Amino acid sequence: MSKTFLVSSMMLLALAAAPEPVLAQGFPAQPIRLISGGAAGGGWDLAARLLAERMKDDLGHAVIVDTRPGADGILAANAVAAAAPDGYTLLPAVTSVMIMNPVVHDKLSYEPLRDFEPISLVGIYPLVMAVNPAVPAKTLKELIALAKDQPGKLNYGSANSAYTFATEVFMQQTGASFYRIPYKGSAQTVTALVAGDVQVALIDAASALPQIKSGRIRALAVASPRRPSFLPDTPTMAEAGLSSYELMLWIGMFAPARTPHDVIARLHTSIERSLQVPEFRERLTNAGVLPMSTTPDELRDLVRRDLAQAREITKLVRMGAE
Repeated sequence: MSKTFLVSSMMLLALAAAPEPVLAQGFPAQPIRLISGGAAGGGWDLAARLLAERMKDDLGHAVIVDTRPGADGILAANAVAAAAPDGYTLLPAVTSVMIMNPVVHDKLSYEPLRDFEPISLVGIYPLVMAVNPAVPAKTLKELIALAKDQPGKLNYGSANSAYTFATEVFMQQTGASFYRIPYKGSAQTVTALVAGDVQVALIDAASALPQIKSGRIRALAVASPRRPSFLPDTPTMAEAGLSSYELMLWIGMFAPARTPHDVIARLHTSIERSLQVPEFRERLTNAGVLPMSTTPDELRDLVRRDLAQAREITKLVRMGAE
């Protein structure tokens, strides 16, 4: 079975706008709140804030980001699931919230397809295998060899279940062995990598880009089909010798279940319009997020497919300690 995970099928989606929907009359009439589970400074938080800024201009009302980090995004997801289904409380959710949490947590308080209405995908962000510069590995092959020679002696940072899963898949495929150190967010993982508290991290590009560009951490490979424009000198996993590993995570927007269809349509239109603005697309791309929108139904199908695939792959992988 292919280990390609998450959004591989989405790369084939057309980016053309969906037919113009019937807009909700009078919506919005007050500020909209995005409850984000991403820690400040991480790729999740950054994407939510950039989108909020753009949606405010389109909707004519403030769009406020309410950050509630921790617990793999469960706190934020619970808050939105319990909110009034009126379109004024939304969840910018990443892969760990909608896909990995239901797979790795036995007793989860929410169910992605039952408790939320999909609105649109916002973007995808490839993962980067990065190391502290003190690590004597200049290539991915050298890192794998080092980890095999010294099993468990290299620490890796992990912000949530998606990063843990991604790293466990990497170790299973390569035979490398790292010891997991958990962190509350991607920004904290990058800080630990710069400080040398961990030596390795499979981290989202959005969080790691500034430190990669400054040389404070070293990027060895990017888990995407092609080199992204923001990391033109970093080889893909396939170019680095690991052709079976291709992994990108995503961020999408969700509303509480039973939110009216016309409100969902208005919010979808706002995201679609935002993602068509060249300046916004450039800002998002420069931040390490590849813009991509979907219809609500396409996002629902993506969640359904990724959940099934994650459950299948998880049977083959040993998850790290929670």
